[in-house]
Amino acid sequence: MNIENLTPQELEQLQSLLNKMNPQIIDPVNKMIDDIMDEFNFDKVQKAMDCLDWKWVGEDVTVGMLKTEARRLLRNAVEARLDSFKGEYRDWETDRKSVV
Repeated sequence: MNIENLTPQELEQLQSLLNKMNPQIIDPVNKMIDDIMDEFNFDKVQKAMDCLDWKWVGEDVTVGMLKTEARRLLRNAVEARLDSFKGEYRDWETDRKSVV
């Protein structure tokens, strides 16, 4: 298939079909969190907690527990920062409109 002969509308339809076939759209926040999770050594933390006899709610800590809590904390941190940014943006918009 030679795409040089396609009209803009046909190109758009082709792109739409390709996107449906191969949805590679990744939320950048989730990608960032996944990268952090991949780089962090949860096994080492779990071993240290075992050596120190640290427990969560009376339970021995597992790597799964650490990962679940880390993901929750990272997501909450991102959401808190985004909420703060939205507030700052709203304040800026209000200030800008009052000057005009």
